Amino acid sequence: MAIMAVAALSLVGCKDKNNPAEGGGNEQPQDTTVTPPAGDDVPEGYVRILIQVPDGEECHGIYMKGCVNGQWSGENTYVGLESGGVSADEAIRFKRIAENSDFFQADFKLGTDGLQGKVCQLYPKDASWQGQAVKVSLIEDKTTLENAVAWKEENKDWPQLIISAGTKPCVIALKIGGWQNSECVKANEAGKAIWTMRSKVALPEGTKVGISGVNIEGYANWDNSNPIIMEKQADGSYVAMCNVGANCVYKYTLCFPEEAGFDDKHGHIIAGDKSDLSMPVSLQPVDEVDEWLEFEKRYLPEDFVPADHQFGLIGSWDGWTADAYAFVYGEKDGDFYVAEATNVEFAAGTEFKVRENGSWDVPNKNFGWGIEILGDAANFEDASGNIKAIADATYAKVILKFKWNGASITEISLDFQK
Repeated sequence: MAIMAVAALSLVGCKDKNNPAEGGGNEQPQDTTVTPPAGDDVPEGYVRILIQVPDGEECHGIYMKGCVNGQWSGENTYVGLESGGVSADEAIRFKRIAENSDFFQADFKLGTDGLQGKVCQLYPKDASWQGQAVKVSLIEDKTTLENAVAWKEENKDWPQLIISAGTKPCVIALKIGGWQNSECVKANEAGKAIWTMRSKVALPEGTKVGISGVNIEGYANWDNSNPIIMEKQADGSYVAMCNVGANCVYKYTLCFPEEAGFDDKHGHIIAGDKSDLSMPVSLQPVDEVDEWLEFEKRYLPEDFVPADHQFGLIGSWDGWTADAYAFVYGEKDGDFYVAEATNVEFAAGTEFKVRENGSWDVPNKNFGWGIEILGDAANFEDASGNIKAIADATYAKVILKFKWNGASITEISLDFQK
């Protein structure tokens, strides 16, 4: 349901099909370029969108679905379309620029809010968004920088074409990396699938690599808490086998090495840009992953900057509205960072947690029952994941200690000192 960043799928379709005299695209792929029209004939108030599609696939036609003058539509969607009942032939459609060419173009009128839309292989009349283009990228060598600033990819999960109102008539050239659930691709039948995956990014030793998806026998749909675990091979690839049903789609995930399992959804990095991959008819996918989402942020060691990791105690003192006590960093204790909150008062029944940067939003962390409790530990108990004070107490110091592994906080403890 998203952009593909898997090289085996996103790098197809480089044939030079623009010269019918050369055989209409039966030759081996060539490293050639096609110069788009200069745009001198683009009507005032319009932009021309030129797209290059994988292997020149047209299937049932290529259309734009999206937003007009700020109004998003789940059905018929662009200038000139009625509110309903418009057939594909009446919609604005991309047309091939030359016989057997990989390139298609269409002129679009800009409304008062510009153009927002998505390229779709099949003209969609419902909210399913089937067949939409994925991994849409700007062809910079075919698009002037002046035109390029008029386009952006707003959402990497669901790429939209955003062209601002008032953009002068121009040509904006885009490359389509693939199609979501393309009707041009035959769906697999049920059987035993054998996955082989190679990561172009070196993975830390002990990293778990898994597969989740739809129509995989014995697994709930997109159950990241229970993925198929792949086995690392001597050649560095990862392999897994499992029975699948028809129309199987899947994605690769990996888990942080220091975590026990896959049950924390924030403990995952997804192959590419949350790619959903279609099972091939052969039931033997061989995929090469170019990138993992947020891999560098999670796995490459970073220096610990205390100013970026401010902690406080938040709880039922004031109805969980703000941090009631702040921790102040002191000297390190060996490999441990140390911070203290002073004169912390608890009434019997007070529930609380340690929270990072005054926010619950990821990637900020919060810690409750399950971290190590030291000092007056007998005065605290579990309250459905919160820490709960059993009796009234005032502590001169509450000492927070933890280690930094280059990517995250580990071995955290709270020491309650009267």
